Amino acid sequence: MGCTRSSFLWRQVLQPSRKTPFPKKAVRRSYQKLLGLFEKILLIGQQKGDVSKKQNVSAAAEVLLSYLAGLGKIWRVEKSSFSLSEWARGFVDIFLRGLRENP
Repeated sequence: MGCTRSSFLWRQVLQPSRKTPFPKKAVRRSYQKLLGLFEKILLIGQQKGDVSKKQNVSAAAEVLLSYLAGLGKIWRVEKSSFSLSEWARGFVDIFLRGLRENP
């Protein structure tokens, strides 16, 4: 896949021996649902011309999910000292502008 996955969710999927309060199957289902939702949104973006048709929406969905998880991690480290939703909105806009370009 070629993208770095540092999110809590992804670690839960890849490290089955690690003890966690969440059942592994539920974590995998949630991860897959989010990926599917992001892929659908990006496909709609391609149809509307907001996302380049040359972009791989599956890979972009994985990158977007990892990107948002990373933002959440920074927010937790910073002890919620800023508005996550406002901050994420700006970063997602930057990410989506990049998808408009041809790879």
